Amino acid sequence: GAQFFNKYHPGVWTRKRPYYNCCDQSDRNAIGCKCEQFTTTPPLPPVPPPRETANNKDYVAMYDYEPTDEWGLELVQGEKYTILDDSAENWWFARNSEGKEGYIPSNYIKLNCGLELFEWYYKDCSRERSKTLLINSGKEGSFLVRDSVSSPGEYTLSIFTTENGGNVRHYQIKRNDAGQYYISVNYPQNSIQELIHYHKHNAGGIYTRLRDPPPRGNKPSTAGFGHSK
Repeated sequence: GAQFFNKYHPGVWTRKRPYYNCCDQSDRNAIGCKCEQFTTTPPLPPVPPPRETANNKDYVAMYDYEPTDEWGLELVQGEKYTILDDSAENWWFARNSEGKEGYIPSNYIKLNCGLELFEWYYKDCSRERSKTLLINSGKEGSFLVRDSVSSPGEYTLSIFTTENGGNVRHYQIKRNDAGQYYISVNYPQNSIQELIHYHKHNAGGIYTRLRDPPPRGNKPSTAGFGHSK
């Protein structure tokens, strides 16, 4: 920092005998007899902003992924990851919850935005498509939740039962005045996740308890063998 000097009189000016009692100078405007040195400290640089992420949003791994080179990052299904660079189409640079960073296949993760994290949520599945998926599963209580076609913004629960050689029932998920979700008005829950959890253990007004969603098939293939391929 820069250094400055300031001269001053440590004593006082006396009126009876006009002089400074510290140095005997008789001129009241005389330069000080002591020198004070002080140093100014330059201001600290501004705190650097946090490292910007590609979108400041968390993603969740939909599949396990074992890296094939030293630049890859292992994915564990259900774990959260922060995307640092999504400029490449197929391989994104990510950080896991332990601070480790590396490249991951972009089609192995989904944005952490609620229902899309759950295997039973088939967002844009039509009524006919849901029927086909559930009949093909052939398991009592196989189910999925989809966006309602007849009531945009709402959801439908579709369930397979083995009655009459196989049948699919559709239930509108409704909301009460308190904002709770229900199929049977007597068993409302605070969220769709909680509603599904409840009906996995209790029929509660629907034909059968919920079991598992229909399988989605094998995990997708990656582009090449690593991010640089």
